[in-house]
Amino acid sequence: MGIPMAESLLSGWMDPVNWLLMLVGVAGGILVGALPGLTATMALALMLPFTFSMGPEAALILLGAIYIGAIYGGSISAILINTPGTPSSIATTFDGFPMTQKGQAEQALVTAAFSSGVGGVLGGISLLFLSPLLADLALNFGPPEFFWVAVFGLTVIATLSSHSLIKGLTGGAFGLLLSTVGIAPIGGDSRFTFGFSPLQGGLDLVVVLIGLFCIPEVIAIMGRRGLQDQPSYQPVKGVAAHVIKRLIRRPLLFLRSSVIGIVTGIIPGAGGNVASLLAYDATVRFDKNKEEYGRGKIEGVAASETGNNAEVGGSLVPLLSLGIPGAAPAAVLMGALLIQGITPGPDLYKNYPDLVHTFVGAFIAANVVMFVMAFYGARYVARLLNLPSHTLVPLIVMLTVIGSYAIRNNLLDVAMMVGFGIVGYLLKKVGFEPGPIVLGLILGSIAETGLAQSMLIGQAKGGIWMVFLSRPITLALIGLCLISLGSSWWMLRSGRRERREKKGDGGRLGGDLWASLGFILVAVIALGHLPGLNKMSAVFPGTVGVILLCLGVVCLVQSLFGRWKPAEKGAVPASSVVVLSLGMAGYVLLIPWLGFLAATLLFAGMVTWFLSRRERSFRGVAVSLLIGLLLYSVFRWIFMVPFPGGWLL
Repeated sequence: MGIPMAESLLSGWMDPVNWLLMLVGVAGGILVGALPGLTATMALALMLPFTFSMGPEAALILLGAIYIGAIYGGSISAILINTPGTPSSIATTFDGFPMTQKGQAEQALVTAAFSSGVGGVLGGISLLFLSPLLADLALNFGPPEFFWVAVFGLTVIATLSSHSLIKGLTGGAFGLLLSTVGIAPIGGDSRFTFGFSPLQGGLDLVVVLIGLFCIPEVIAIMGRRGLQDQPSYQPVKGVAAHVIKRLIRRPLLFLRSSVIGIVTGIIPGAGGNVASLLAYDATVRFDKNKEEYGRGKIEGVAASETGNNAEVGGSLVPLLSLGIPGAAPAAVLMGALLIQGITPGPDLYKNYPDLVHTFVGAFIAANVVMFVMAFYGARYVARLLNLPSHTLVPLIVMLTVIGSYAIRNNLLDVAMMVGFGIVGYLLKKVGFEPGPIVLGLILGSIAETGLAQSMLIGQAKGGIWMVFLSRPITLALIGLCLISLGSSWWMLRSGRRERREKKGDGGRLGGDLWASLGFILVAVIALGHLPGLNKMSAVFPGTVGVILLCLGVVCLVQSLFGRWKPAEKGAVPASSVVVLSLGMAGYVLLIPWLGFLAATLLFAGMVTWFLSRRERSFRGVAVSLLIGLLLYSVFRWIFMVPFPGGWLL
């Protein structure tokens, strides 16, 4: 068996066209992944028509390389501008961006490159040798298992709550409630749309990601008068080699994160975002210096990137073995196979062994190619930080706006991105981190679907508790939840959490008071909306609404009777936040009137002029306008995004 497999792995590799497709696919995937709003799924969907005239091997190699490159590419924007290029890079922001703020952007990028390569190769090896075994595991997952997977994922909140566990839980409950906006997956009722039909599709995860992670940083940079603390990059000889040597000494980190990523990948619907968060959480829990995470620790970046890239190989296991895609990008690969007249499933290895082994071999090689490209390009990518602030900030804003619109070609997404950004900035100033909110949004739909379907199964069998508590995998997941909660309690008891809180920014009494009242108001509105819904549509948001109400009351009591720190010196003036927020809101409102291009160029020019007000740089304004035209052209003519027109353009 070994000799035929080796021959299959080498078959097709002598064709230089396949190598060229691999190189182009990896490079293009990295570029797409680094652009906020362009996910791996979108990149694969855009390239799918170009594979119609290709052979099966060439089509799979190209699409697989794009998939690999895009997942890594998301780490670039996560590290440099605190915006996950893809949802899989959420956890990379936790330590990647703090490293950039400390002048360690190259170290973070090299860490992401090496970790992505290791995770991807291990995922490919699992795809090659463990597909049948792991695919059988995927078949045993039903609604109760998915519910408990979501609950287990929510235990990560304890790790993400760097300042206050109560605030973290409140943010998580708020995110769970946000996930219920739109049509109920079981029941079919329209929830929390308030008669506004565009909200029936729900909140897009990438839009919320961009708003919560990127816009607060843009507001902070634009509001600081001197911009003295703008991150910059200074090349240091030998830093890349030093990073690799440090990472090689952590084999257990890579093995643990890869196993988490692979297992998460084979569970249909979990995705790289869950894999990266679970891998990050496990690394923090097993590290003796837990208080260092979230402040720029290299192991945090390594865990996230290893987990989400290992998930790529894991997501292909059920696809090739069972014909069930483990993630959305894998579903596009399934479409490519079907277009070629090949049906993935148990007979794939028997009927097309050469194709499968060639693809898996190319998959492993593409991860090596990705590492080489990323490793040698890290110092050049890090130089983007040396752009003047009056050029860098408009570039980030234009990327976020164009990327938000490109997801669903909907101006409402742009408005929601700006709105979530402003809310995220205000919440972050009083200690409510974006991580728990996003985690709740990711896991909410998984938890609700699993809960509702389990209730239906329980009604048919005469007892819901037996469905939830009698299955072997369910019991194992419950045990993992208890272990995770127990370790979180131990972290609190040992005093590490308190020490981290003392080092935090704190907040003013007024800010915490208004935030608590805001969460209570949201919970009351949500609970008041439920009486008109049927049971299956109301049970999950009702439960989450009660939890959010209780947590909001606890936060309110803490804000009234707790001790809070004064606002830190050098904070962004409130007037600047108001002016800049109104400016971004005005930009969105002008798009339908002036046209997308005209409004974008006008806003970019004004932002550049504002940031360069000391020297009044006409050259900087011209550069920003040129960058805006370039970005618009790329998205309009290459990615075929139909931007709206207006009176001017």
